[in-house]
Amino acid sequence: MDSLLTFIYLFAGLFCVFGVPVIAGIVLLRMLTGKKKGRERRPFDEGKLTDWKAAESVDVKKPTNPHSKFCLENIGQGIQIVYRGKKRTIVPRRVFRKKGYRKTYVEAEEKGELRTFAVDEMGH
Repeated sequence: MDSLLTFIYLFAGLFCVFGVPVIAGIVLLRMLTGKKKGRERRPFDEGKLTDWKAAESVDVKKPTNPHSKFCLENIGQGIQIVYRGKKRTIVPRRVFRKKGYRKTYVEAEEKGELRTFAVDEMGH
């Protein structure tokens, strides 16, 4: 029992001496370089967004993706989703695709605003 406590105290001491400064250094480096946790975002392209908005929308009637199906089954009702790692409460209005694009989208109200969510960005 004494050897276990000695080991724990030794490990805790070494962590305080070496581990905490290393972790603090990593956090500081990330803050200074502006890198954030998560996926990298591509630069915004206004032209591509304009093209996407102009493309014809097609409502999804028989979804195969479980997230699309869940949203379609709950049109007009408040539901919780995880989108890009964050919990959100939305009210789905429609599930659709854009001709010439591969993704499926959900148009929904969130906090009184109409927003569009890419289904492939939804998680558990």
